[in-house]
Amino acid sequence: DATPVPGPAIIGPSAEILDDTEMGGVHVSAQSRAALMAKLARNTDLAPLAPPPLPPPPMPTMAMPALANIPPTQMVPAETVLLVNMFDPTKETEPDFQLDIQEDVTEECSKYGKVLVCVVDKHNPSGLIYVKFDAIPSAERAAQAINGRFFAGKQIAVHYLSANIFDKFLPRDQ
Repeated sequence: DATPVPGPAIIGPSAEILDDTEMGGVHVSAQSRAALMAKLARNTDLAPLAPPPLPPPPMPTMAMPALANIPPTQMVPAETVLLVNMFDPTKETEPDFQLDIQEDVTEECSKYGKVLVCVVDKHNPSGLIYVKFDAIPSAERAAQAINGRFFAGKQIAVHYLSANIFDKFLPRDQ
């Protein structure tokens, strides 16, 4: 006899979003990803189901060029930031997946200040997104709010980039 397990039941499309049993991560459509981002931004619908949040990892305290596939970063706040581990290009199925991610990230980062540039490096295995803000305080607010958060089952790291490094590594063939 199968006895029902007490607790919240997840039925319907939401169950698919949370199913990450064998694939090493959660795979969601653009529409589901947007719905998930909206829920995370509100953080009210998921609160009863989620354990207490882990503290975000510390912001980088020194340049970290040793990380694979990542341009040299800096500890000094700048108008330009690099979001790392936002996606896995080998797991994306839509040909222009980067446009959906770019739209989501621009919308989220705009909460902290004016976004001048947002480019997804769809070929980099580290899931990189380059973001340029109108001012350093905007970039700092975004970095503090986004660093350590999860997106599509992956924990995001935020690093500052110098303007020269940003311009040198910014993907232009996307």
